[in-house]
Amino acid sequence: MILNFVKQDKTKRIGIDARFYGPAGKGLGRYTKEIVDNVVRVDTENEYVIFLGRENINHFHTDNPKVKKVLADVRWYTLKEQVWMPYLIWREKVDLMHFPHFNIPIFCPVKFIATIHDLILLNFPTRRASTLGPLAYYLKNLGYKIVFRAVLV
Repeated sequence: MILNFVKQDKTKRIGIDARFYGPAGKGLGRYTKEIVDNVVRVDTENEYVIFLGRENINHFHTDNPKVKKVLADVRWYTLKEQVWMPYLIWREKVDLMHFPHFNIPIFCPVKFIATIHDLILLNFPTRRASTLGPLAYYLKNLGYKIVFRAVLV
């Protein structure tokens, strides 16, 4: 069993945000693809809900009958993501959610695990790498800080 560190009295329903899945997601897409493909291959005990975007939902295939693909047609870093993803997670009755990136909905309805690959934005905020105006950049940076505080518990 892949999640042997979690005391289990029953099978868990684990969600994975795989909207970055595949080559279109660059390095993060490759990381997400490898995590998803390998976890659903080796763990036949738990159920998995794989949330995929319209661009990659047809690229993910598995023979594991305990895996469900769900269309999560939500762009990253948007207000819609903050509203629609919690709804999808709730609707699918997920017990635990894995986010392979720090774009976690602030009101995620379940416990979650997040992979944070880089903390440079938290320690060294700068507008130089942004195409956003000052107000939009400030709001986005505020969102990062809120999410990081929720994740780094």
